[in-house]
Amino acid sequence: YGYAQGAGTKGFDCSGLTLYAYAHAGIHLDHYSGSQYNQGMRISLRSDLEPGDLMFFATDTSDSSTIHHVSIYLGDNKMLEAPYTGSVVRVSSASRDDFIGGTRPWA
Repeated sequence: YGYAQGAGTKGFDCSGLTLYAYAHAGIHLDHYSGSQYNQGMRISLRSDLEPGDLMFFATDTSDSSTIHHVSIYLGDNKMLEAPYTGSVVRVSSASRDDFIGGTRPWA
């Protein structure tokens, strides 16, 4: 089951998964991928990502207001994600063309 406003829902949406994971590490995140993008140290290059960093994806990669997805970078070009509300959390390839940047919320 989720956390905070998602506590009664079995499964996660993308920002709910990141909120849940970071809450267990003692780090507060907002429950919205666009807000999470502004929490922590910004990482512009995919090559600078470290395991645990948040990865963001947008419809227009030059406009952060179009962010529609967030995941947790695992390393080795893999990410942990909840593709949509209630879906199975999965490990996926981090090689997506809609990558707009990342953040390191603990920095």
